[in-house]
Amino acid sequence: MKKIIAIVFIVLTIMLTWSCEKLIPDKFYGIIIRNNSNRPITYIIDYNYPDTLLPSENNWTTYLEPGEEWVHDNDYNLFNGILESDTLIIFILSVDTVNAYNWSQIVSDYKILKRYDLSEQDMDAKKEDGYIPVINYP
Repeated sequence: MKKIIAIVFIVLTIMLTWSCEKLIPDKFYGIIIRNNSNRPITYIIDYNYPDTLLPSENNWTTYLEPGEEWVHDNDYNLFNGILESDTLIIFILSVDTVNAYNWSQIVSDYKILKRYDLSEQDMDAKKEDGYIPVINYP
């Protein structure tokens, strides 16, 4: 009987200490996009890395005026896509460009201001106060 208890204990210990690189819904996941430029921007978050083309559909998130920031805090869905690609892609676009051109022309001419390719390690390095990664544009 003691052997069975010992084996069960060992198996449980191994199972409990075996770490997985998965996102946990109770853990904090977030990112801040900060517009430090003098013009309004918008951005798109994508997970198709290493394919760094713009998505075929316009799924911009929000407009940010100069000096504004957008906080995606505790957004498990935002980081759920990073599991398969290991890298989050953030495209920064000018609001003027999005308003002046149709989306297919923006995609074909790659009319972006900047692209950030962020692995989980990159995001850890961009954390301010060790809390949440901040993307400062420009």
